[in-house]
Amino acid sequence: MCIRLSLAPPAPTAAQIAAAQWDLIRALEFAVTAGEQQPNVWYAAYQLCHPADAQTPSPQHWVAAFARVLRETLLECQAAAAECDRLRAELAVLQQVVAAFRADPLREQLPVLIQERDQWRAQTIAAASRVHTLELALRQEQAAHQADLDRLQQQVADLNRVVVSQQEQINGQTA
Repeated sequence: MCIRLSLAPPAPTAAQIAAAQWDLIRALEFAVTAGEQQPNVWYAAYQLCHPADAQTPSPQHWVAAFARVLRETLLECQAAAAECDRLRAELAVLQQVVAAFRADPLREQLPVLIQERDQWRAQTIAAASRVHTLELALRQEQAAHQADLDRLQQQVADLNRVVVSQQEQINGQTA
């Protein structure tokens, strides 16, 4: 950046020219950072106007550092814009997926199907409980039946002994 000042005689000194250049730089700094309300934007503008390597004694070095930081900032903005475009495209794809999901006729049936599933599950649990209760009752009845069978077999055996004993008595009397 070249700043050329034309002044009428007497010609300004080098110190006056440097002071004027620094005044222009300060005016640029003020214009870039003044009035910004968002802290992160203000800080980015401040960093742009105060490059780390701008602690040089000449305005030309400051302008070179400012130009470098400005180029880097523009490249970052381009990369951010490309990322925004990519995210917008991804958002469009996701919105299409959501729209397709919402348009799916099975989606409307889903609450009914869930309710039916829950009803079948409840019926299955009730039936399993009933089966368990019936199995317990069956075991108890089988045990009672076995006890009755054992008792009846014992009675039949006792009666058979009585019959055999009576048969022997009858046979002993006729003989």
